[in-house]
Amino acid sequence: MVISVPAIQSIAEDPKSVEKWFENLTHSKQKLTKLHFYFHGTESGNNITSIQVARAPNNNSTSAAAFGGINVFDNAMTVGPNITSKQLGRAQGLFAASSLGPQSLLITMNQFFTEGEFNDSTLAIVGRDPILDQYREMSVVGEFRLARGIATAKTFSFDTAANNAVVEYHVVRDYDRINRSDFELHRRFRSKQFELHRRFRSKRFQAPSKIQIEAILSSIKDSDRSDFEALSKI
Repeated sequence: MVISVPAIQSIAEDPKSVEKWFENLTHSKQKLTKLHFYFHGTESGNNITSIQVARAPNNNSTSAAAFGGINVFDNAMTVGPNITSKQLGRAQGLFAASSLGPQSLLITMNQFFTEGEFNDSTLAIVGRDPILDQYREMSVVGEFRLARGIATAKTFSFDTAANNAVVEYHVVRDYDRINRSDFELHRRFRSKQFELHRRFRSKRFQAPSKIQIEAILSSIKDSDRSDFEALSKI
């Protein structure tokens, strides 16, 4: 018996390749956005941002990468590799040393942006981080506007004595409704939708008139009208 096995091509390991991969997703009609910043993890010295909160009972090592150790962090994200460069936000979450072999961390974090175009937005990132590898990939799993994508990480510098690291991140993500005005319309729509639902379900309120419904619909994008009109007929 002969089994046909398709040829497997190696995947290029760099941020540009990730961007190209996203652009080649023919089924995707969402908007693509790229972010670049530096992540500062400080475990000793002044302004500590990463603290070990648990370790395995049979492990006395204070290293964050020792199996069973768990750290909670609130690290700065900056435009450049220097901690004094412009701050874009904070990376908040935890990592656990999850490998009995080569050092590797399980990371789960929220990247909260406080400056720039994406001020007040958040990305949720989860993945395996083999910290000794030059290139790593993790998944953007949600948060801001149902975002999804890939975060690539590369260690820019690491102080082995102090256990302090600077990591360069590239994030490629896609999502709908990137425009803040679109987001506001969507928020207003959901608020009015809830208001109508409450009125229909309570005897204390009368159903809105046709004029009221038309006034609400006039402020809603065409793409959302069908859902809203269906609700108004409940």
